[in-house]
Amino acid sequence: MALGALIVLRTIMVSSARDAERASHRRTAHRFRSLVEHSSDITCIVDERGYVTYVSPSVEQVLGARPAQVEHTTWHSHVHLSDVPEVRAACEWARTDATGVARVPLRLRRRGGGWQWFELLLTDRVRDPLISGLVGNLRNVDDHRRSRDRLQREALHDALTGLPNRVLLLQRLEAVLKRSGHNSVAVAFFDLDRFKEINDTLGHEVGDELLRTVAARVRQAVRPGDIVARFGATSSWSSVSSSPGGAPPWRSCNGPRTPSVRTSRSTAMSSASRRASASRSPRDPTTIPKA
Repeated sequence: MALGALIVLRTIMVSSARDAERASHRRTAHRFRSLVEHSSDITCIVDERGYVTYVSPSVEQVLGARPAQVEHTTWHSHVHLSDVPEVRAACEWARTDATGVARVPLRLRRRGGGWQWFELLLTDRVRDPLISGLVGNLRNVDDHRRSRDRLQREALHDALTGLPNRVLLLQRLEAVLKRSGHNSVAVAFFDLDRFKEINDTLGHEVGDELLRTVAARVRQAVRPGDIVARFGATSSWSSVSSSPGGAPPWRSCNGPRTPSVRTSRSTAMSSASRRASASRSPRDPTTIPKA
């Protein structure tokens, strides 16, 4: 009798322990599901063939696609074509270093069109039978990326005309000199005559419009691959050309024509141009002589 009671008690204790373990697993699973469903990040699993076997429900909120529309498709069908090689390399690295985490930026397609920037963290869980694939965590960095790109552009471009500024001009000129080979590099500097008179008599608004018009005209006058920049002074410009003999950048286009700006008064406007050329030496673009 006592032995039977002991067996029953032990069975009840084992059963209670199992029930407690199951309840703990259910709470953990519920907690994980709640975190995944309400996270702004996207979690996904990609198998060894490159197919998405799981994607978290947050994909609908972030990219506008339901999980069923993403699962059982290849990962590269959602990634910008330019980013595919880098993501593929990150996948290979994650497979060869199971202890590490691969990190890579990429663009994903939104359901309604357009692309958004994400940061992807990849870990290898191929040997885990419950996962059997690469686990990816995607964090939306689109706002940060676009802000960074905008700040970078503003630092290297003239705010009024959108042309490269002095800093970017010198960077590109250095690159042109390095790859010029046996060709010469022609640099043309020119100013707008009587520009101060435009500002003083017609106002800065008209002067700004004139500068924008000149920028557009010069862009049209040069050849593809030539560089046009606003060099820094109010009405100073430069154009760089890499060509046999260091030909002037706009010689084949008959030169930039005098722009027309509608105003209430008539003011004559012309441009004064100077030209300098450099062969393969010197390599420092800041030492190019001005003619």
